[in-house]
Formats: sequence, structure tokens, C-alpha cells
Amino acid sequence: MRENKVQNEEPVGTIYDDAFRTMQEKIPWLLIPIVNDAFGKNYPLDVEVKRLPEGYKTRVARRVMDSCSVIGNYAYHLEVQSYKDGKMALRMLEYDLVLGFASARKIEDEFVILLPRSCVIYLRHDGSTPDYERASLVLQDGQKVSYQVPTVKVQNYALEDIFERKLYAYLPFYLMRYEKKFKEWARDENKIIALQAECEQMLTRLLREFDDKPAEFLDVLQVIRRVADHVTRKQLNLRERVDEVMGGKVWELPSDKIREEKLAERVAGKAEGKAEGKAEGKAEGKAGDVIELLEELGQVPQDLREEINAEKNLEELSRMLKLAAKAKSIEEFREKKDAPVKP
Repeated sequence: MRENKVQNEEPVGTIYDDAFRTMQEKIPWLLIPIVNDAFGKNYPLDVEVKRLPEGYKTRVARRVMDSCSVIGNYAYHLEVQSYKDGKMALRMLEYDLVLGFASARKIEDEFVILLPRSCVIYLRHDGSTPDYERASLVLQDGQKVSYQVPTVKVQNYALEDIFERKLYAYLPFYLMRYEKKFKEWARDENKIIALQAECEQMLTRLLREFDDKPAEFLDVLQVIRRVADHVTRKQLNLRERVDEVMGGKVWELPSDKIREEKLAERVAGKAEGKAEGKAEGKAEGKAGDVIELLEELGQVPQDLREEINAEKNLEELSRMLKLAAKAKSIEEFREKKDAPVKP
């Protein structure tokens, strides 16, 4: 039997694991499109996602599972992987057996162990990355049981694919497909401008998709920026230029939590107090969201407050919301708001 040498085992607890777990915890419904895409399901976005109890997060090989949830009648186990790991199939099997044992049932005189539907999400891949992670168990009577889980290769998804399939949880890892080119691009102004334009396209589309969910928009954007900071950390010039688009240091302020809570309350208030579909109500709510963001930057001048509240064009208010989310000061917001809009 030919044996393959294990290479490049992934460090325990990477920033990518933390990013994925954070989004899963704050916005559970982001898992649903991933499950739909990986397993050919068609769950609606409002289906209940039950995170498995804390006891299921059993440490295996000094690691913690990235995602274990129940959707519909099935348990789903997702692992995010950023490096090659020749033992990935064994890790997945070990994780799945832990989950299977925890939910095992005895029917008549035998235990039935149901393994979860599992998938490995590869943030990086090359020609040797398999479409399935496979292992075989040879039982004491000689029976051979095959085990395999599918893999997803995130870098195969174009930006349009991600938005079309609502795979928003993949957005923080989008720039990783370019990381081998960053050193070269950092010396090429045209490449930097093109990268900024792509980041701007991502941000604009994300804001449009999360138009009625400003708090969740902030959550996803914060994770995107932190991962972008990490993958560009060796090219400071490139990092600064990407930061210009992603919103700079504003997301590191302690007021983030307060800002998100206020925005979440506002969204809930709009859902309860305004009839859906009324343009005027939507404009008022969106204007309020813009002001809420600006208030975290300082005192909002009365004339600016009145100007925002008087705006009824939803597209213009969406533009303002994006500017407010990225601005480092009220003065910067006002300056960019009044600047000519590029065609």
C-alpha cells in the first residue's frame, strides 16, 4: 500500500477559524446558503439553525470543531481549512464519530450511530486538493467501510457567484486568492487601484444585499476587514490602501458593540412599527441608521441632521449609509457626501 507523507499541517486556532466561528455565532443564518450549496439542499434563509450543545464541541487532537449545527432534521459539520493537512480525512472521521457517539440510539439489541453530514471548506487549494476526503475502516470481521466527505474550494467562486448563491460567509476570505501576487501588486499603482475597485464592488454589493440589516452588515464588514488586514500584513502599502476602502480603524473602536445594539434595536423597531413596502417609512428608517452611525463619530450638526432626514431618495440614503459606515469623522462624511458622484 502506498503511503503519503503528511505535509503543512495547519496551526491550531487560526484567524480564519475565528472569523468563521464569529460569523456563525453572530449571524447563524449565514450557514444556510453554505449547506444548500455544499449538500444540494434548498433550505429557506429563515429556517431554524440549532447550534449543538457546548458538550458537543469536544476537543479532538487538541482542536475544536468549527461548526456543528442542526438544520431541519439533519446535523451538519463544517470545517474551515486554510492549509494542506494530509490527515484531514482522519480528523473529520474522528470529529464525526464524536458527534455520532453523542447522539447514538439503541434500537432493540444494537446501537445505531448516525454520522453528521460533513464538509471541508478549503480557503486555499491547489491541484492536489481532493474533491473528497476519504478514509476506510476495516472491521474485526474483515468488512471494509468507506467514509468520505465532500470538499468546497472557496477560491473557485467568483465574486458574482458568492453573491448569487448568498455565500456571504465566504467574503472575508475572498482576497486570499490574490495573496501570492500581493508583493508584486504593492509596487504597481494600477494593480492597487484595480484591487481597491474590486473591494469597493464587494462592499457596495454587500450593503445592497444587507440593506434592511445594518447591524449584520457591520458584523460582516468587520470580519472582512480583519481578515484583509491579516492577509495583507506583509505589504503595508497595500494594506493601507485596502483599509481605505474597508473603513480604516473605525471598526476597532469600543463603541462598535453599542453601535450594533442601537442599529439592531432600530431594525426591530422598523419591523414592528412601519408597514413594509412604504417608501417613506423606509427612507425615515434608513436616514435614522445614517444618523446613528454618525453619532458614534461625534456630535451631528443640526443642519446635517436635517439634511439627512429630509432626503427621501432611497439610493442616495444607501450611499450615505455606506459613507457613514466607512467615515472616520463627521467632516470626512460631509466632504464625501457632497463630492460629485462618479458615473
